[in-house]
Amino acid sequence: MTLILATDDATGQPLYGRFKPHETRDGCFEVFYHVALRHGLPESRYLDRASQFTTTRHGGIHAHQVGEEPTAFEIAMEKLKVQLIFANSPQARGRGERMNGTFQGRLVAELRHEQITAAPAADQYLNSKFIPRIARRFGVLPRDPQTAFRPIPAGLDLRTVLCAESLRTVSSDNTIVLHGYRYQLQPPRVCSTLTYCRVRVQEWFDQSVHVYHQHFGEIPNVPIPHRDVLHLKYPEQRSRG
Repeated sequence: MTLILATDDATGQPLYGRFKPHETRDGCFEVFYHVALRHGLPESRYLDRASQFTTTRHGGIHAHQVGEEPTAFEIAMEKLKVQLIFANSPQARGRGERMNGTFQGRLVAELRHEQITAAPAADQYLNSKFIPRIARRFGVLPRDPQTAFRPIPAGLDLRTVLCAESLRTVSSDNTIVLHGYRYQLQPPRVCSTLTYCRVRVQEWFDQSVHVYHQHFGEIPNVPIPHRDVLHLKYPEQRSRG
């Protein structure tokens, strides 16, 4: 498992973390979401140049996007007015790397001692016990006591910003296709069909898909499972007699 961890650079205190199979865009969105709920929106974020954060110009196993278009992460941070600062090497993020080293040594040993072997239990232990203890022991007072975190704007559901968003055209059967999967839309009563309408599709970090129409708001949708392909197995032909 990979630990995705957010740390306050001013105090050196870890803020929140989650265990994930890999470091992905949605995992980073989820960690940012919980940090924002607890502390507010930061002025800036100091990150490496992983492809989930910034556009990758060259290919590779982690390159989900090429070219000059901003990533979903960059778009979300721009909407929230959070500046992104990209490090050119792990050494440039020395404090964060040292914190990760501390967690790799201490946290792994404690999880083994507590006989925790599943991610949900590890997340619970990490955020309720381990992080508060590390923050008290290694945290320092900031130079400026005035917090740099900003409150979340009133009425804003952060999940509608911390997501990947795209446009889709509704098919004649009131469905849309996203990443090869088809979703059945359920039009509102005032509109029997949404055929050929353009809709906004949001992929939230919890893997849910949300569809929005400019006039009717959110449109309920149901994923359509792939049809199983029927494979017929013919018995081996045997000669008679």
